[in-house]
Amino acid sequence: MNREQRRAAERKIKKQITQNDKENIDALVELLQLAYARKSSYTTPIKDGDKVMLKTEQISSRKEFETMSEPYKNFVSSSKNRVFTAHIEHKNLVSFTELGDDSFLFWDGDLELFEDEGGERNE
Repeated sequence: MNREQRRAAERKIKKQITQNDKENIDALVELLQLAYARKSSYTTPIKDGDKVMLKTEQISSRKEFETMSEPYKNFVSSSKNRVFTAHIEHKNLVSFTELGDDSFLFWDGDLELFEDEGGERNE
């Protein structure tokens, strides 16, 4: 989908929604753009058992971050430079094995692979 097609789709969606929903359209458009960017540039899939780190700056810079729950925001802010073991829950949703059932789910685009000191992928 090129830029013109994306913009046409955005205009079509905006015409179909009610006035109350217009507040949420920016978040929807941002998610669609993230999905498109991810699809076109995502090259390193995360596998079950990989060592990963949260992209805390990317997560906390989103508009909707302030509306998230306090436990989630605290977890993200306290997880900077922490290494976790990825557990694939469903397609692109990842939890962390260290946290057990209390783990949040994260989109794999919000994670980066942890590389050991030799620069090799840590699996």
